[in-house]
Parts: sequence; structure tokens; C-alpha cells
Amino acid sequence: MIMANLDKPRVVVTGLGVLTPLGLTADDMWHNIRSGVSGVDAITRFDASEFETQFAAEVRGFEPDVVLGRKEYRRMDRYAQLGVAA
Repeated sequence: MIMANLDKPRVVVTGLGVLTPLGLTADDMWHNIRSGVSGVDAITRFDASEFETQFAAEVRGFEPDVVLGRKEYRRMDRYAQLGVAA
């Protein structure tokens, strides 16, 4: 017989938000994973010509001002923008 542990809090997942190099939605990301798409490409967010490595997995196509609003997104660094938007 399986007994439920009543001491553990219950959790309900009500949605899934992602912003990844493989897609800006969960559906796009999952489709690209299943299709074998790579999120790695040449670095575009800054000039990487002086660095040994010139490729990375960047989140492309994300427009923080559209998602968060111009005033809000200017108060956050890129990592916070991605986290809040997701």
C-alpha cells in the first residue's frame, strides 16, 4: 500500500515560461529540441573578435521593452529581464 506523505506541501504547475536559445516559448523550445536544432551560433551581442571563443548560446529575438515595458526593462540587467519575462 502506498501512503501519501501529508507533511510535504502540495505544488501545482499552472504554466511554463521559457526564454532560451532554442525558443522564446515552451512550444518552440520543445519543437527545436525534438528537431535537433542547436541554439549555439556566432556571438552577436558584442564584438567577440578579440576572444578565442566566438560562439555561444544566446537568447535571440527577445525584446524586453515590448514584454516588460520601456520603463521597467531599463531598471533591470539582461538576466533579470529574462527571468521576469519567463
